[in-house]
Amino acid sequence: MKKVLLLLSVMFATCVMVHVDAQTATTPDVLPQFPGGDTALYEFVSQNLVYPQQAVNDKVEGNVFVEFIITVDGEVVNAKILRGLTPECDAEVLRIVGLMPRWTPAVDDGKRVDARFVLPISFKL
Repeated sequence: MKKVLLLLSVMFATCVMVHVDAQTATTPDVLPQFPGGDTALYEFVSQNLVYPQQAVNDKVEGNVFVEFIITVDGEVVNAKILRGLTPECDAEVLRIVGLMPRWTPAVDDGKRVDARFVLPISFKL
C-alpha cells in the first residue's frame, strides 16, 4: 500500500484527563503517562496506524477524537470515538488504541485512580 504521511496530533493542552469517580470529576495530581512518554506515544501511533485505503482513495483528511479510560492498573479500556471522520478512520483509531500497552496510571491524593483521556489523531495526506 502506498505510504501516506500521517500526522499525529497529540496536543496535551487540549486532551482531557480527569479522575473518573461516581462522586466527582477532577484533574488528578499526576496524569497518566504512556510508557516512554509523549514521544513514545507519537512513535507508537505513527508506527502502527495505517491510513485506510478508502480514505486515501476519497482524499479524506481530518481529525478523530478518541476517548478511553486508563485504569488503576494502567490498562486502556472503554475506547470510544467522540468525534469521528469516516467509519474506516474511526475503526483504525480504535484498533490502535486496542494495541496500546499498559500506561503508568494517574495518581490523585497519593493513590492510583482511573482517568479519562481524550486523544486527537489527525489524518493528513
